[in-house]
Amino acid sequence: MLEHDGTMRFTELIDAVPGLSKRLLTERLTELETAGLVDRHVSTERPVAVSYALTPTGAALDATFRELRAWLEHQPA
Repeated sequence: MLEHDGTMRFTELIDAVPGLSKRLLTERLTELETAGLVDRHVSTERPVAVSYALTPTGAALDATFRELRAWLEHQPA
């Protein structure tokens, strides 16, 4: 998702993936941030907004993830 859209707010990510719970998204984003694949930015404005973007390392994996996604889409269910 982020590879196509650059920086996205948490609410935009939730809306982009139907059926995804806030808890699961939070857990996965934390894992990706810990792995150095995603940067988290918290605005100092009110209301506070949290946004995420790929790090250079995460962006470097973009082509790999696209190929994996394409392969998965062609696998029998």
